[in-house]
Amino acid sequence: MLIFHMDFNFVRLRLEFAIKLLDRVALLGYDAILWELENQVRWGSCPECAVPDAWSECFKTVRKWLHFNLDLEDNYIRKHCESLK
Repeated sequence: MLIFHMDFNFVRLRLEFAIKLLDRVALLGYDAILWELENQVRWGSCPECAVPDAWSECFKTVRKWLHFNLDLEDNYIRKHCESLK
C-alpha cells in the first residue's frame, strides 16, 4: 500500500488545488491519503482551535470525492491547538 501524507502544518490549500493534487496522487498509484490536519479544519468539538479560513464542510466534500471518484482510502491525524492543553 502506498500512502500519500497531506501535512497541513505549514500550508493552506484551496479546495480546487487539493482536488487536482489528489487526482494526480491517484494517477501516480497511491492507494491512500493520510491527512495531518493541525488547525486547518474546523471541528465542531473545538472550533476555536482552527485558523480563520480553515476548512469545515469542504473537508467532508473532499473526503467523499476521494472515495467515490478516486477510490482512495483515507485517515486523518487530528491535532488540537497547544493553548488548550
